[in-house]
Amino acid sequence: MEITRDTEFIMANEKKYHPEVTAVAMIGYYNRPDSYPLKSADRVELELKTILEHGCNNVFVYSLNDVLRTFEIREVFKKYFKR
Repeated sequence: MEITRDTEFIMANEKKYHPEVTAVAMIGYYNRPDSYPLKSADRVELELKTILEHGCNNVFVYSLNDVLRTFEIREVFKKYFKR
């Protein structure tokens, strides 16, 4: 799976150039079907789970506003990122 390969690459090269750097994975979610294909909640969960299982605990989310506006997606994020 591409997300697995990318996360493993990020983690393997985390400190390659600067020892103080911490790896950050990115997940994109847009709730704009007129402009972007929609990801299902299952797909978003698979991506988040894969990122976290491969050791990357820092995740950049774009577009957070679309995540917050979409109940099913918001619930997936709540499951993995608790206060």
